[in-house]
Order: sequence, then C-alpha cells, then structure tokens
Amino acid sequence: MPAFREITRHHEPDPSENPRVDGPPPPETITIVAYDPQWPRRFQVLAAGIGAALGDVVRDIEHVGSTSVEGLAAKDVIDIVLTIADSRRESVYVPPLETPSAISSQCENRRSMSIGAFDSPTLA
Repeated sequence: MPAFREITRHHEPDPSENPRVDGPPPPETITIVAYDPQWPRRFQVLAAGIGAALGDVVRDIEHVGSTSVEGLAAKDVIDIVLTIADSRRESVYVPPLETPSAISSQCENRRSMSIGAFDSPTLA
C-alpha cells in the first residue's frame, strides 16, 4: 500500500503520455462523410431493437451527435443516449445490450453505434 506521502505528493506527468493509459493512444484516422438521409432511419431501427431488449428499463432513447443533425457531414456512427431509472444498476441494462440481438444485427460492426446511459430525473 502506498504511504501517505506518496499519495499526497505532486508528481509532474510525462507530457508524452496519457495519464490514463500506458503511453499515448495510437493515431486513428477519422473519416467524415456527407450527410446520409438514412441515418434517422438507422436510428429508428436501432431504437426499436434497444426498446425491445430493455423494455421498461429504458425511459427514453434519443438520437444525439452529428448524425442527428440533418444536412451535417459526420462520422458514420449513430450516437444514442438512453435514459435509465438508475444507471448505477448496470446489471439490469448492460447484458441485454451485449448479447446478439436485433440491436447488434443492425450494426455492420460495434463501432457503427455508441450508447450512453444517464439517470432519469427524479420528480418531486
């Protein structure tokens, strides 16, 4: 176990490294494509699969990010945000999203969709 002094002492980070990984991430080419009028339809199909997989667990499914803006060039990735009653209970909503289902069958690969989950606001 690190001593108190080791934990509380300031360390200058190595500017060539990302502090969260072992070394800097490898360069990645990002391809921006012209707006695709099929993106809203792809979202609707994915949202239907997510809704079917999660049922009452999901409160809302939103199409967000650049592919949700009509006419905007973007990466060909459908970004989806789920509103969940309690996002800390990952065991309730993550497994259905990881299993082969209508969700994954609509994606050419796992990188064609990204999902984020947020807590549903509590109404007083």
